[in-house]
Amino acid sequence: MKLNINITEFEPLVTPVVRPDQIIAYVVWIFHTSAGDIKITGCTLRRKTFEESKTTVISFEPPAIRGKLKFFKTLYIGNPDLYKQLCQYTKKKYCELTGEPDEDYEESISPEDIPL
Repeated sequence: MKLNINITEFEPLVTPVVRPDQIIAYVVWIFHTSAGDIKITGCTLRRKTFEESKTTVISFEPPAIRGKLKFFKTLYIGNPDLYKQLCQYTKKKYCELTGEPDEDYEESISPEDIPL
């Protein structure tokens, strides 16, 4: 089955949380399409620390389901550059919302820069 749905807009909903683990926000990705909205829930922003360099970065974690021995990611976007841009824009929204700087953030990105 082939669907002809045009994505017209992308909107991340970021909800900051305080937890003892490294999760700092829950994220819902909303893709506004010609046929309606597609919501992807279960995403998180996580603070990761690299042991050797002692640097901390904010990373986007896609939703996952638990298998027998490990978790499996349930979100796949075929274009790696598009996925990276969506993640960067989500992290930018979190930093704007909380005022926290993100040292890992490469450049300013806007919704117009995302090729949907």
